Amino acid sequence: MNAPFLTEVDPEIAVKGSIDPLGLLPLWSRYGRQVVGNLSLVASSARGFTTLLLGYHFARRLVDERDVPEASVVEAFLKFEQLTAYSRLAAAEDRDAHPGRVLGLRRVRSRLTQSKKVRIGSSRDAQILSNQRAYGLWTLFSGPAQESGLLVRKSLRLSEDGEAFVRDIVYPRLEQAGLRDGRAILDVLRSRKWFEPRGSDEQVARLLAELHTDEFSAQEKDFYIERFACGGPADPGGRQHQLWECIRAYNDEHGTWLDRFDMDQLIGVIALAKERGYDDLHDRLWRIYRFEHVIGPASRVFGYLQVNADDRSIHDLADDLAAKWNSGLGHVDPDALSAHLEPVEVLHQEQGVRRFETLARSLHTGDWVAVIEAILDQNAEVMARRGGGPWIVRDRDTLQVRHKQEGADLPEDPAGLLIHPYFLTSVKSVGGEVLGTFREEEDDAA
Repeated sequence: MNAPFLTEVDPEIAVKGSIDPLGLLPLWSRYGRQVVGNLSLVASSARGFTTLLLGYHFARRLVDERDVPEASVVEAFLKFEQLTAYSRLAAAEDRDAHPGRVLGLRRVRSRLTQSKKVRIGSSRDAQILSNQRAYGLWTLFSGPAQESGLLVRKSLRLSEDGEAFVRDIVYPRLEQAGLRDGRAILDVLRSRKWFEPRGSDEQVARLLAELHTDEFSAQEKDFYIERFACGGPADPGGRQHQLWECIRAYNDEHGTWLDRFDMDQLIGVIALAKERGYDDLHDRLWRIYRFEHVIGPASRVFGYLQVNADDRSIHDLADDLAAKWNSGLGHVDPDALSAHLEPVEVLHQEQGVRRFETLARSLHTGDWVAVIEAILDQNAEVMARRGGGPWIVRDRDTLQVRHKQEGADLPEDPAGLLIHPYFLTSVKSVGGEVLGTFREEEDDAA
């Protein structure tokens, strides 16, 4: 019960290129993994998992029935993802309704507007994302589905539980729609290069849209809540089940399902965990709360420096922080933080632990020069590990900003901010979608 999740940083959220200048993503993700074992930052759509499971099932059927070679399983999956996207949008437009979260929606909408017949396949002009395999469901959702016990990624197959979902929940709906065991879907995937959701393929398109409706049957609700919101086998200690219970109770009571998961909700969930005797969950969430009180202000300070630090001294910039935050951030608890810096030690060794201890202590006491120096040192170390240079360098008595980007103003009340999601937002998102308590935002990823 007391063992934390020790999974590696999710490849879906791993740092690519020159983002995350303070290396905070792998840190907060490790704290988040102590309470959420399966979902990732991007894999938070229940209907995205629907597409994934059906895509794997039908792609594998094509291979197992010797309709296509093993090497074509990915292409078949990509085609199914395309069929589903076009079908969902066509059905939503016909009803003047919201299509839900559809990856590649911008391209899907553009192509459906231009023609009733759309190209499908793995070619660049058929893909609904700039690189559909890398940025679509295949990469973003497969890992979380495996952690949820529904996919065996190594063999590119659904697990027994995943196949049972298709057989027990999906196939009866295929029968009702007159498509028997989905042979019409296989026919499209096998060799077709074009898809016409409002024409010759209307029956298939209508069924795929119905399988992705925003209303979940009672059987679906039980399945999706257990496997995704509660973590399924990725939650051996029960913390994620308890977390979902507290998230649901808080949002039901306060009517905040439509709101972003924020610091008020985190505080409320922590209180509920304590009230219900979930001591281990309470402890892990408390660690997140304390860690965010340090990295939240740190990320805002670095953004402020990127915009305002050029040709200015550290002492001059420290005066800016003092003018905003006075003599320190009293809500930062250096002692509580230092007791639980294991993720920092794993990634940054003892030197990193000392740096974060200094940062927390300096934020608390208002030693703004030390705050800025610790943040600059963190950026320098992170960028050096990536083979690059620091974004802000010291040049005698002044700073030089080498990598400028849009920053953020210093917040008036940093204690009330929850900047980093810790996968808590994903649990609320997927669970709320299944319960029908909020509507998904469209995804205009290209």
